[in-house]
Amino acid sequence: MGDTERQKDELASLAEIYTPDEFCYTADKDLCGRMECILTGTLTLPDKLLEIEYLNLNLQHRCPTLPYLRFFVRHLPPATLYINFPSNYPSVNPPEYRMSVTWLPMWEISKICQKLDELWLDHKGNEILFIWMEFLKHELLSLLGIQQCLDISFLFTAFEEPNDYLKSDLSQLSDPRASNDNMFLNPEEYLVRYDSTYHQIDFQNSFHACKICFEEFSGRECLEFHNCEHVCCKNCAKTYIITKINEGQISSIPCPEHMCNTEITPEKIRELIAFDLYQRYECLLLQITLDSMSDIIYCPRLKCQYPVTKDGDKTLASCANCLYNFCIYCRKVYHGVAPCVMSSHDQKKLIEEYKVANREQRKLLEKKYGQKQLQIVVEKYLTNSYLKENTKQCPNCKAYTTKIDGCNKMICAYCQAYFCWLCREHLVGENPYKHFNDSVNACYQRLFEGVDLGNEGFEDIPEEV
Repeated sequence: MGDTERQKDELASLAEIYTPDEFCYTADKDLCGRMECILTGTLTLPDKLLEIEYLNLNLQHRCPTLPYLRFFVRHLPPATLYINFPSNYPSVNPPEYRMSVTWLPMWEISKICQKLDELWLDHKGNEILFIWMEFLKHELLSLLGIQQCLDISFLFTAFEEPNDYLKSDLSQLSDPRASNDNMFLNPEEYLVRYDSTYHQIDFQNSFHACKICFEEFSGRECLEFHNCEHVCCKNCAKTYIITKINEGQISSIPCPEHMCNTEITPEKIRELIAFDLYQRYECLLLQITLDSMSDIIYCPRLKCQYPVTKDGDKTLASCANCLYNFCIYCRKVYHGVAPCVMSSHDQKKLIEEYKVANREQRKLLEKKYGQKQLQIVVEKYLTNSYLKENTKQCPNCKAYTTKIDGCNKMICAYCQAYFCWLCREHLVGENPYKHFNDSVNACYQRLFEGVDLGNEGFEDIPEEV
């Protein structure tokens, strides 16, 4: 059998073994029937995650203590061989090729070229493409000594300071068949983008068990949450998110996996629910955010209600939407240095006077202040009295919260913030119970103060609750 027939048989065999993404070939008629092909070796990583580290080498020379920056990927871009067959392959000469690896410097790619040449010498006279392909897929990382970490500092330095690389003679010292087609791209952005794209393709082509309904679906019918990587089917995820929105849990919609606190991103929410419901979700989320900001008040005009930012200690607030200037305290038209029409003390005095007044006296008060205005003042006073006696404000969003039962570590139903019921301190950090374990704190050992513990009782609070 002649070389041409052997080349055709080899290409046909490889086309049966590998996917079109891994192997493709053409017969170049302009070169008297010479054949060319592309081998794309998708690498098998030793672990599920490969650590990538880098720094600017030029800066390291000036600052030896400069720390490495790190990130992780699940997939690396493939090593690609661009191959041309000479007329006397495989009987005499090896294939002509160009080796491209986008995450290696040129001298490392030259080392791969040297290994490919050695493999040809070991199998000279035989078809070599399958051996090269299997080497690229399964043995390339071992050749380079890459097990758990890949250093891309040289590529990052070339990206940040390309002139220094072009002035050097490193490319001339490398194998002419070695190339990096992405030499001057940001290596971190490139690798992260490739990893995300390939992971999404891999996810969609696989089957996954939904954590809610326990049925198995293809990746195209499932949703994977970022960071935690938990999976559920899109129908269950959609129902779960709609339920949370209807219940008013807007500020933080967690992953439906039990005990997982990872928040579902707005992008994922928009992907699942209807546009009108997503608009409502965005409006409620904006409302919660504005309500938690101490320097935001709302225009008092009922047809406006536009958020207005307070200007320091000034009592004047100007609505950018309707141009209404009003007092930040009484919400009435701005009255300059004059006091508000009625202070809280005056309201209390007025209500007490109205409660003990006879019919004639009440008519005079209603005529002086207006019956409707007087009714508003009374309702507001009674509401504030009830809130003062039975509720406390969340230190984060200022929403009123009442305590029915349970311990003194509270969770605001509006913004999900933790706070102490006794002193109203905003509890931040991973363990809000530390507030009650601090011996110098006024709330030390008072987690269950005021709670009816029955006959069981509680021992001291452990250090880690």
